[in-house]
Amino acid sequence: VDTTTLEGKREKIRNNFTAETFTRPIYDTLIDLTYDGHTDYVIGYYGLSGTGMKNRVNVYLFNPKLNAYIFNSKLSDLSNPTFYIKEKKITGFYIGNGGGGGEKMEWMKNNWVTTKIFKVDFDPENREKTEWIIEYPLTKKKEVLIRPFQMIPPKEILETEIDWDSF
Repeated sequence: VDTTTLEGKREKIRNNFTAETFTRPIYDTLIDLTYDGHTDYVIGYYGLSGTGMKNRVNVYLFNPKLNAYIFNSKLSDLSNPTFYIKEKKITGFYIGNGGGGGEKMEWMKNNWVTTKIFKVDFDPENREKTEWIIEYPLTKKKEVLIRPFQMIPPKEILETEIDWDSF
């Protein structure tokens, strides 16, 4: 692999990803996630364990000073991410049979900032009246919405373009 080129650097990352995770990427793409005019590198894959939808990504932000892609653990930690690049926001969630949660991040002051977090627990005896607990870290506001339990969050709780049909 010729790592003197950006394409070669991405190929090396892709090869290391496959060797380290024992899974193959579903896709890889270039997106400018830092709004600096340089494209960053995203590898999408499907997680191997858990009961819910497990679309995952590894994100490597391009550092022009180093001419290299640097792994970003904050963005790579998101499950089932949806990148709303024009709106400068990213959402992600994981909900399994026992419950789960998710978050929304927004691009503020040249950084991805978590602006919304939700949690949900599954209670089989009260499935239709499940508590969805939502927190807004910047304002310290908290609210509880009662909605049926589901494996993809309702739109009023978290925007996502992920649905079972795309799975």
